[in-house]
Amino acid sequence: VFGTPLYMAPEHLMGLTLTPQADLYSLGVMTYEMLTGALPADQDDLRKLLEAKMKPVPSVTTHVSELPPALDEVFSKALASNPESRYATANDFLVAVKNARKPDTAR
Repeated sequence: VFGTPLYMAPEHLMGLTLTPQADLYSLGVMTYEMLTGALPADQDDLRKLLEAKMKPVPSVTTHVSELPPALDEVFSKALASNPESRYATANDFLVAVKNARKPDTAR
């Protein structure tokens, strides 16, 4: 196993075969951190970290109340413990993030 555990997909931490969804998981972690200032799973112990990554993702509004709650569903899928449940492509993830934005009330 080679990489930064906090950003690794669960299957990567377990030394299993990796697919592009492992990279999409890492992208989801980085995006979550950029938006909230926090990691979705943050443990020093690898076993506890893996356990945290298998649990539901904390709501983005826990960290930043102004973020749209619709992002919770986006990150739930992006950071799913099962690789087959994640987005198929980075573009699919991007589209989901864009669609979760609050409606523009200025229009």
